[in-house]
Amino acid sequence: MPGFSYSQYLEGESIYGLLTNYHVASGNRSWKQTNLDIFGRTHVRLHSVLPNNINAIAQFFNVDPVYLLTHATGYPLYAFSLSNQASKLKKVLLSPKGQLIASYSRQAPSSLALAKQHRYCPKCIGESFDKLGKLSWRIEHQLYGVSHCPEHDEPLFYLSSGEGGINRQYYLPAGGEPILIGKNDKAAYLSGFVAKLYHELQSDIRFHNTANLYSEWLMTKGFLTKCGNIRMRFLVDELVNYWKELFEATENLIPLELSNFSYVADIIHDRRPVHYLKHVLLMAYLAKSPHEFFALSKTPKPVSEPLSQENSDLESNVFKLLDNASSLRTVSANLGVSVGYVKQLALRNNYKVDRRRWKLTDEIERDVWRKAFVGWHRVDIAKHHGLSVGTIEQLIQSHQGLSNWRHHMVMAKRKAENRSDLIQAIEKNPQITRNELKRTFSCYMWLYKNDREWLYQNLPSPQSKKYYPSVDWAARDKFLAIKVKFLQGEFKSLSELDRALGGHGWLLHDAKNLPLTMEVALLRVDSK
Repeated sequence: MPGFSYSQYLEGESIYGLLTNYHVASGNRSWKQTNLDIFGRTHVRLHSVLPNNINAIAQFFNVDPVYLLTHATGYPLYAFSLSNQASKLKKVLLSPKGQLIASYSRQAPSSLALAKQHRYCPKCIGESFDKLGKLSWRIEHQLYGVSHCPEHDEPLFYLSSGEGGINRQYYLPAGGEPILIGKNDKAAYLSGFVAKLYHELQSDIRFHNTANLYSEWLMTKGFLTKCGNIRMRFLVDELVNYWKELFEATENLIPLELSNFSYVADIIHDRRPVHYLKHVLLMAYLAKSPHEFFALSKTPKPVSEPLSQENSDLESNVFKLLDNASSLRTVSANLGVSVGYVKQLALRNNYKVDRRRWKLTDEIERDVWRKAFVGWHRVDIAKHHGLSVGTIEQLIQSHQGLSNWRHHMVMAKRKAENRSDLIQAIEKNPQITRNELKRTFSCYMWLYKNDREWLYQNLPSPQSKKYYPSVDWAARDKFLAIKVKFLQGEFKSLSELDRALGGHGWLLHDAKNLPLTMEVALLRVDSK
């Protein structure tokens, strides 16, 4: 087994992983003793993404605390989303004041709780063990929104952490459960984007005005009008369609509340700090990578002529067309400006503006009601009659009971779709458990919230006995090999060494399943 100092920090390792490997190598049987070694007190709990006490950890392992902050925690991503408020979070993470992390990272206002999992990639663990003799928790796997290994593009495995997402004990990455049953392309893309953004920000935490960047990208993608207004409805529809696959399969990772994209306006207009994952969902739609997203601000912009003369000429042309009795729409089409611009300019200069209202006939109103009753979308009805969506909405609201009926039809359609999805999921996976259904299929939570009685009647029968998964002997072999190598003391026999490991009988009865461990154990016994 390769020799390695467990008191040394590895690039890409999380702080929790650093302490976990020190705990294994120290031979401490209790996490309390490990905490005493490092912090001088027993009751310390570390979160996998935003741990505190960084100053004490950096001093113990002889590492720069700022380097640990930016390379072994999720701070760069949170600092990016918090902007000028990031300094408060930095002070808390460096200090022992862990109770302030949730408020200073703005987790509660973001409606996104801190993750309650420790995640790892089996292939990364195998490579780490082969090269370094160490099982490492990688920080990029712990980041919110990462469900696939950015390097191997496969779903991660996870171990549930303690109360509040914070562990007192130190576990090595082995024996976990997969986050997803199968690969999800959108989830894999999101995972890679979060990891790339994290690495981009590690050396350059950007505090520039992201609102300007978003405006430039929206202009490039055609989501800004000529007057600079955002076509929000079209943008939200595009985002919903783009991330549909993500929200359908990863409810346990991405809250369904994010699927309505109501927070997009806050991001674009920079109204308030939001969680970095909300930024990523918008950024990953606009650009293929974080580097491409930020590179737009570095692209040279063409130098334009002074606008004063241009605006004066444009206004003169508007007035000439209005003097020739051209309509507002004709002026708008000829000069390439909006109707609203022409109308406001005319009113400010005392031009008479035709304010004819649409005259709805009884026949049109009845046809709108009929189409609304059978379930036509208001946008389709508006296009059919050449009316505005607001007019159609007013007509629907004016008909007593019609709005409630349309809501009933929508809910009935969704109920039928989610019932069908649940039944198909159970038929395709006859052995699937209730927890796996909840974790894998979004229809479970929708039915739980809106059709709970039917859901409980059609769920698989609860397991009468607790399920114990088969032992992963390869993972246990690696863990025990490390443990045996660093156990303190002298051992005269395998029995004595086995008792030091806890008396499980692994070295005596399961030697054939533990080749690496037995190789190290025999060296420890033979050398005495």
